[in-house]
Amino acid sequence: MFYVICFIVSLVIMLLVLGYGRNFDNNIIFLMIVLAVGNGGYMALELAENLPVAILANKLTYASGAFGPLLVFFTVCNICRVKIPTFLRMALYTIQTAIFMSACTIGRLDIFYKSIELKSGPAGNYLVKTYGPLHSVHLAMLALFTLASMVIAFISIERKSVVSRVNVYLLIFINTLCEGVYIVERVLRLPYEILPMTYIICVLIMLIPLVKIYTYSVSTNENIVNNELSKRAFIVFSRKLRYMSCNKYATELFPELSEWELEKKIPGSGGRFNTFLRKPLNDYAEKNSSVAASGKYSYKGNVFRYEIEPLYIFNKLNEGYVIKITDVTDIVGSNENESEN
Repeated sequence: MFYVICFIVSLVIMLLVLGYGRNFDNNIIFLMIVLAVGNGGYMALELAENLPVAILANKLTYASGAFGPLLVFFTVCNICRVKIPTFLRMALYTIQTAIFMSACTIGRLDIFYKSIELKSGPAGNYLVKTYGPLHSVHLAMLALFTLASMVIAFISIERKSVVSRVNVYLLIFINTLCEGVYIVERVLRLPYEILPMTYIICVLIMLIPLVKIYTYSVSTNENIVNNELSKRAFIVFSRKLRYMSCNKYATELFPELSEWELEKKIPGSGGRFNTFLRKPLNDYAEKNSSVAASGKYSYKGNVFRYEIEPLYIFNKLNEGYVIKITDVTDIVGSNENESEN
């Protein structure tokens, strides 16, 4: 019954995070999913009536066992504002996927478990197993993620203007708790797992700094972002200068955008965009520059400032161009009045 409760609680947490997920990054969303899958495996193991079913359930537990520490590490890096290179991120995903796939060989090969036997005790079913060589790799990666998370957290204590010390202390506590419980289970050779409930407690604690960050962060707070989008126009083009998207304010400044077909070249020769921005965009694309270009234009007594810059993905690959337009009439008028005085 213990694992059934853990599964239900983790499922509820996952649904709550998914419902609130527009403000969370993919790491925490994936973490909630693998936690629910892993705890579902523990529940299935508790209820298993034979060894094949127990083996299948045990494989599910490694969804959280293999990917959980990785996603926690990525989340710690996000909270502490430590950037992980894309190639390293992909390499770690590859390693953990390989570990999970090796765990899926349990019952067929002896590379992860050499032997496995189903037992029954007061807390329900449990497995008695002899570990294989690749399980040692799994433990090494688990230790690596924990150590790296702790190092990043301790270093971040001194970066108090960037990272909240309260958040850092919570992260240190989470890592210490998980490792402590894991070591206790192995030293005492408990016939049951208390890690599922530990994971739930740690995730709930981790949500405290995450909710604060996504509530008060300028870049993720929905009200702040929407307010910024309502004051600046954004128009996005591909590298081949095909129209890709824009925000609502852009269609107010350039009504013809609402008629443009997505992923097509800029149409015709009329309209405000063609009058004021088409040539600057073409000139910027021809230069193939990584430095933003800017300029001004006037329309019906209002002065607008535009900026054209590359549209990067993964912070390196230029996939197009974005034009930002701001109404600076009040600023220009204020500067002129100051000059006259």
